[in-house]
Amino acid sequence: MLRKVIMIALVSLFPACTSLGLQDDMGLSPPAPAPGPAVTEGIDTYMHQRMRVESVGFRLRQAAAPTCARQGATRNDIGIVVWSLANFPNPDDRARLQRIFSLTQAVTVALAVEDGPARKAGIRPGQVITHVDGVGLPTGQGATARFISLSNEAAGRGSVTLRLAGGQERTIRPTPVCASPVLLVRSEDLNAATDGNALAITTGLYGLLRSDDEIAVILGHELAHILLGHTKAGPAEDPAREIDADRTGLQLAASAGFDIDAAPALWKRLNTLQLAAGLSATHPTGPAREAAIRKAVEEIRRIRP
Repeated sequence: MLRKVIMIALVSLFPACTSLGLQDDMGLSPPAPAPGPAVTEGIDTYMHQRMRVESVGFRLRQAAAPTCARQGATRNDIGIVVWSLANFPNPDDRARLQRIFSLTQAVTVALAVEDGPARKAGIRPGQVITHVDGVGLPTGQGATARFISLSNEAAGRGSVTLRLAGGQERTIRPTPVCASPVLLVRSEDLNAATDGNALAITTGLYGLLRSDDEIAVILGHELAHILLGHTKAGPAEDPAREIDADRTGLQLAASAGFDIDAAPALWKRLNTLQLAAGLSATHPTGPAREAAIRKAVEEIRRIRP
């Protein structure tokens, strides 16, 4: 695990949701009577970044689903994020979201992960959802939570039919994934972490990553900690665990179709920039970690050319 400087709010950890509202990792709580400070500055850039992180994370969680299933930690997921103006009590946020995304009080698709079930069924960002399996959705406060509840129930039955504002219907076949959601946290810290429930990466670290393959190396490492049970062993970090998580994370990334040859170059670049120590003082860094990662890549390539 990388050093935990990220506080993951409980509101983000819907235990079996198929979709998360944007309140999860943008520091928002459910709407309150008194609006807090604006949180959506740079939202268009953030949503582009989040799309990539969510899409990479979905592929990893799908690849790891058989292992998570043995641990009783999977869910059927349709691969979308929804939002509405009701999630944002600050008037400046509302004005910005109306201007950039034409967002209203209705349940609206914020993103649909690449190659995910919803996108394959024709769901796209900006579409307004009015019904789930024939049940009408409210607008305003509580609407996104109602969507999550209804879509979870439908996914458990094997399919989710969404009716859009224009009357079109899309039937989505959910896919099993590891239950841990992926969070992109708006922070300048150079970090990624897991609390055993969710995977988180900061926008600061994201800015250093040059490809989806490198994102997969980071998220795969964190997911590996969960699969290996490291998060149940307490907060103490062990260099041997980090090497195990590197190896298992690379196996997950390879299984999900990512190019794990990106891993040695990633760590070499971080070390060259003297950033690895900033990510965590407890992690093995420098030539030792780079050599271990390169060896793991070679071993995986022999098994999975």
